[in-house]
Amino acid sequence: MHWSKHSRLGRRTACHKIHRPWLLTTARHSLIDLVRHQQVAVASEPTLLLLSEESKEPNMTLSTDFPDERLKLLFVCAHPAIDPAMHTPLMCS
Repeated sequence: MHWSKHSRLGRRTACHKIHRPWLLTTARHSLIDLVRHQQVAVASEPTLLLLSEESKEPNMTLSTDFPDERLKLLFVCAHPAIDPAMHTPLMCS
């Protein structure tokens, strides 16, 4: 073999030796990420099923009727005409 061919092969193998650990580490981290993603997906399945079942229930209606006047009172306590320093104490009482 010609010396230039050896030098090119030497560079290729040296370069290969440098990049191999990096490639292995990157592949390992990608595999870890994939496993973690799958674990999260499996762990969230029961919650997603429960939420989908709840949304299908006929009793679920969006209502603007409030059983008491608390929300209305909170808005009244935050009225711009009232001193802003008094908003929180009024809402808490």
